[in-house]
Amino acid sequence: MNKLNNAHLKMLINNKLIIWILKEKKSVILYLEKTITLNHHKNHNSSMSEELKLYQQLVNEKAKAKSPDILPNAGHQHAAIAMSKLFDNTEHIAKMVLGSFSGKISDQANYIHSLEKCIDKNVSFEIIFLETPNENSLAYQLLKQKKGNGHNIVFKNASADFKSFLTRDGKPKHFAVFDDDKFRFEKDTEEYLALFSFNDKDNSKYLSTIFDQEFKKN
Repeated sequence: MNKLNNAHLKMLINNKLIIWILKEKKSVILYLEKTITLNHHKNHNSSMSEELKLYQQLVNEKAKAKSPDILPNAGHQHAAIAMSKLFDNTEHIAKMVLGSFSGKISDQANYIHSLEKCIDKNVSFEIIFLETPNENSLAYQLLKQKKGNGHNIVFKNASADFKSFLTRDGKPKHFAVFDDDKFRFEKDTEEYLALFSFNDKDNSKYLSTIFDQEFKKN
């Protein structure tokens, strides 16, 4: 795999990636970003809202069709839906760059359920932490347990240079790559604003290259 030059990597990490995707991909993203971002602050305590049901249906359809569309998620509930479906469709390896498993996304039932199923399919997990792992995280506890049981799960801590590279406007970027064709790129880790796809080998390859260069350092 050829190394990307620094200019290309920087374009990928900052918002120019988002602009490039919007220009290049013909999908539902423009409509969705206008509608669902208005809803992600709402409280959904008792049951899944109509908006979340529609979003879940859309994500299911795109996953089933192996759609190349770039989809947005806005807020932690959208993020859990996206991640759970990405786990469901992963067969070989998941590469993840994350903060600490704070629990806002990773402790949700659908996330945990799909994560466990993914691990039990003998999918390998390579995880780089930008912060100290949250020992109270249900996802982290599950991964540690499965690792202790012999599953191929590797944890590493990010270098200072990698943290700096992923930080724009004082905020780190998180991302994950699944097999060689699926990804999720979180452009705002406080509001959980992200883009993801179930069939985009180009962006998956770019992100995988960034990941591998850091993961193989130590």
